[in-house]
Amino acid sequence: MAGTDTLKITLTLDGPLVDEHRLPLSELLRVGKQLRDSLRGVAIVLTQHGPSGTAGRSKKVIEDSVDLRVVAAPRAGSFALDLEAPPEGAPEQAELSQEMGSGLSERAVEAFVEGLESLSDKSDALPHGFDRGVLRSIVPFRVALRKGLTEIDLDATARGARYRAQITADKVDVVERLIQRPVTAAAAAQGVLQMVDFGSLEFRIDRPPLSSVGVHFGEKHRDAVHDAVRQFVRVSGVGEFQPERLEPSRIWASTIEVLYETLELDSGAFWRERAVYDLAEEQGAVEYALPDDLDSDPWRDDGEAAALIKAVHGRD
Repeated sequence: MAGTDTLKITLTLDGPLVDEHRLPLSELLRVGKQLRDSLRGVAIVLTQHGPSGTAGRSKKVIEDSVDLRVVAAPRAGSFALDLEAPPEGAPEQAELSQEMGSGLSERAVEAFVEGLESLSDKSDALPHGFDRGVLRSIVPFRVALRKGLTEIDLDATARGARYRAQITADKVDVVERLIQRPVTAAAAAQGVLQMVDFGSLEFRIDRPPLSSVGVHFGEKHRDAVHDAVRQFVRVSGVGEFQPERLEPSRIWASTIEVLYETLELDSGAFWRERAVYDLAEEQGAVEYALPDDLDSDPWRDDGEAAALIKAVHGRD
């Protein structure tokens, strides 16, 4: 596989704001932040550490992979910057799945630019590497487009292939419409596998405090699902996302992996009221008795114990 030094990106901004080949630093920072946020979301989806768009930082390998670097000064014309991928950290890349391999920076840029170009509200299926969180990360580009830019052009070359896409007001309109309706996209969920119906080939993943996710599986997964009942699993595949939701409502599984076995505990027992005497009888608990071989007699009354405590504290 080619290294990350094959990835080249040209970011070009056009519009009245850059007619004189100059751009306010605040707007450059705004566009740069939104580009990084979008690439970060794609990297999260590609590595199945999603969904994207949630609060907090992701894994270090993901954060590092989308920290693009400026490698050339702006050129005359519009306002153009040459960018490159950050150095590839070998130890961190080992955290990625076998299918991903190395070169997360390249793959995230490819998926984002190619997916951005193909986005259309004529289809409910999102491009590879996209989920609703990635869509939401594109919407804030509208602010820069209202400040005097007409388009943001991305031109990427990676592993011998070239990808081009533009972010315009019309493209942001498409994104906003997709956010407002059900879509299908790559999805993953972790939780306890429950409620299997081998007739309809469905089960449920419980993952409190998040809502449960319904999962459809194929005949080839029948034995794996049977062995994984009540175990903590990770399911990945194609998910259905309801409007405005970052989490899938259901998933059509392509992989089902047992992460670890769960303890055989009745989770509802915590909430059931039980008398202490009933619990003691159920668990075989008996009344405590002092052993017969103590060197001294046990306390005869509370007054004797209170006197000892006063003596320890030096009180009369």
